[in-house]
Amino acid sequence: MPLRQIKLLRDAVVELLKSGSRPAWEIEDKLARQFRVTEKERSICQSSGCPVWRNDVAWALKQLIERRRIIPEGYGKAPDGGRRGIYRMSF
Repeated sequence: MPLRQIKLLRDAVVELLKSGSRPAWEIEDKLARQFRVTEKERSICQSSGCPVWRNDVAWALKQLIERRRIIPEGYGKAPDGGRRGIYRMSF
């Protein structure tokens, strides 16, 4: 999957969250496997230092929140030590 395909990611996030709440890092990992995004592609960073893949998934999540399709449920400790959002379907 070419990076920057936000619409494809939005649709895949909705399908993934139908089975229950998920943290952002798990959503990123599952979608990367689904779309066969390589570790090399996942390591590509923007000039800000943020990985492009992480940013693309974050944009998909943001757009789904704005469209009221999903709801942020809170935060959890990510494997990298940071805090990241947990999301669920809005209905």
